Amino acid sequence: MVVVRGAAPREGSQRPLSTARHGTSSMQRDAIEVDPDRPDGALRLVRGALPEPGQGEVLVRVIAAGVSFADVLAARGQPVAQTGRRWEGAPGIEGAGVVQSLGSELEGLEVGMPVGWLGVSGSYASHLCIPVEAAVPLPTGVSCEVAAAAMLHGLYARCLVDELVDLTVGGTAL
Repeated sequence: MVVVRGAAPREGSQRPLSTARHGTSSMQRDAIEVDPDRPDGALRLVRGALPEPGQGEVLVRVIAAGVSFADVLAARGQPVAQTGRRWEGAPGIEGAGVVQSLGSELEGLEVGMPVGWLGVSGSYASHLCIPVEAAVPLPTGVSCEVAAAAMLHGLYARCLVDELVDLTVGGTAL
């Protein structure tokens, strides 16, 4: 697992990395996409307007996005092992960041709240609209970098314990 830092402020700066490095305004979004003109799955930087959260969505300023082997397979156009499907949309299926704005009819989340997510493509971006049901509020003391790295791997660990090991209270799994 590699964690790629996104729009986190640089030390001593109030601007997000995407602004400081690329000169974009605060109303723009930087995103990484698979280049459709390249058969090797090469990635490219694309700039555009910030997305507007729709009903049941939140706009998140991405702080960190996980890079998993599923992302590598998908970028190469190979089916992702768990689903057998090819990638649809932009790369990055897990991440963490700070809620920047709310769509309509939302409860339980607030602007400024740190959240993590899994299973939402497009996490290799400075900003991303995610469904509210995918937004997991982060506990106090859990950084966005840790959350982005832990979402998928935590799920794998849970599945292994639930599916492969007959673990009881006081038991041990190695």
